[in-house]
Amino acid sequence: MWVRVENTPSSDGHFGSWTQLAPKAAFHLSAALNKNNLLVVVGVDNHGDTWQTTQNPGTNTYTGWTKIDGLTLRP
Repeated sequence: MWVRVENTPSSDGHFGSWTQLAPKAAFHLSAALNKNNLLVVVGVDNHGDTWQTTQNPGTNTYTGWTKIDGLTLRP
């Protein structure tokens, strides 16, 4: 999985380079901004477990994948 983040929210559309997220076999990926305007990526693995990774503030890097406990879905 790869992500690309806008350098500064503006109309010029300048984005940073593509960055690969830590490897994780996931399906049904979704991304959205959280309350801190950081990108959060969520996916479901082949066991139905739900995982997330979050953009680190001010960077184009992401946290390691963490399991969302108590949430199991079928891919």
